[in-house]
Amino acid sequence: MDQAELAARLGVSRSAVSAWINNRAWPQKSIGALEDLLGVNLTDDPDELLTAEEQAQVEAFIAAIRAGRSPVSQRRDQSALTA
Repeated sequence: MDQAELAARLGVSRSAVSAWINNRAWPQKSIGALEDLLGVNLTDDPDELLTAEEQAQVEAFIAAIRAGRSPVSQRRDQSALTA
């Protein structure tokens, strides 16, 4: 999945996704959809930080997007292996 596909799934612009990935913005209005897509709990409340596993998932997702891979299909494949 590339930035354009992620943007389409979330109903935002590709430039918004780029801004999130490059730490120029936070997905405030799309946080729920992004959480559902990633399967993690994101928050801007410093008292509610991500677990180490959630942080690793987010970092892997961003790295996959930057590399042009589809992190969502990879995640589904991994889930099928552990189910």
